[in-house]
Amino acid sequence: MSRNLMRGAQVLMALLTVFVFSVGFSAPAATQNVVATIAVGDSPSGVAVNAGTNVVYVTNLRDNTVSVINGATNNVIATVGVGVAPLQAAFNPALNRIYVVNAGSNSVSVIDAGANAVIATVAVGSQPTRLAINPATNFIYVSNFQDNSVSVIDGNANVLLANVNVGFRPTGLGVNPGHNRIYVANTNSRTLSVIDGNTNTVIANVPVGIGPEALVVDPLNNLVYVLNNGSDTVSIIDGIANVVVSTLPVGAQPLAGILNPITDVIYVGNFAGSSVSAISGTTNVVFATIPITAGPTALAVDAVLDRIYVVDETTNIVAAIDGVSNEVLAIIQVGNQPTNIAVNPVTSNAYVVNSDDDTVSVISGR
Repeated sequence: MSRNLMRGAQVLMALLTVFVFSVGFSAPAATQNVVATIAVGDSPSGVAVNAGTNVVYVTNLRDNTVSVINGATNNVIATVGVGVAPLQAAFNPALNRIYVVNAGSNSVSVIDAGANAVIATVAVGSQPTRLAINPATNFIYVSNFQDNSVSVIDGNANVLLANVNVGFRPTGLGVNPGHNRIYVANTNSRTLSVIDGNTNTVIANVPVGIGPEALVVDPLNNLVYVLNNGSDTVSIIDGIANVVVSTLPVGAQPLAGILNPITDVIYVGNFAGSSVSAISGTTNVVFATIPITAGPTALAVDAVLDRIYVVDETTNIVAAIDGVSNEVLAIIQVGNQPTNIAVNPVTSNAYVVNSDDDTVSVISGR
């Protein structure tokens, strides 16, 4: 298949995924603000969205629960007890399940989204911090910061299949479903571990920059972008050869990244640089640097509206960036110490978790 055909297929699938069928749809002028503030549990940290049912899941770090929010009414409809210190959540639409990383009890809680109840608790490695789902296999991958491993969970059976040894202090995770490859950023060993999802073995350890903490996978181009927090660069790895093909200077302390799969642009939040770098996935060059009020700590993208949301926990704001003009459209005041954000691609609402005042701010996208 030609690259143009592949790009067309990717765009079509992205549009179908978010149930957008209109022709000639354009992004509205941004007059965005917070339309609701929802009280949740103690110290919310992670957030995941079920776009099909318009339900939002928020992990509450200090009271060991997940708040379930009805996105239509902005009300909490259930509170689900999970493990100790739940950090992150991810939703698997194929199985209608939410997976929650419990850093304090070294486990993953599996929640049935239909019943809003925990149906399994899977023991993993020591101090799990991140997880990623391969939607093609329904396998879940968990990076275990303390014991330098990645746990592999069969999402169909909710059982642990393997603990794969990787580099020192693994953090960021990413999956390429088409090639069944899992990528792990090892912060203290300055490497990217590549795991073959068919064998659950490491097939390469690729040297990158200093302090890699996050990564972005571009499945179409089969490239991996590793954010090197200590060297202010992004290493670009060829997913076939498992070698670095380019190293791009970005802003100071790149900390968070995200891909717009429709435009094939990678956005990198530079914490100390108070900026966002925009990288073309086609040319692999930084084509724009967007100044932000202070340090970006989390990013989310609305691919259909081509809008990027940047969380700044130091000044309690979210910046909305237009992906066409690469300009800040709005600065939105949210709660105290916002730590994470997720977008419902159907409604275009963004959900910001505010850890210090135990709330979720709902930003209207349209």
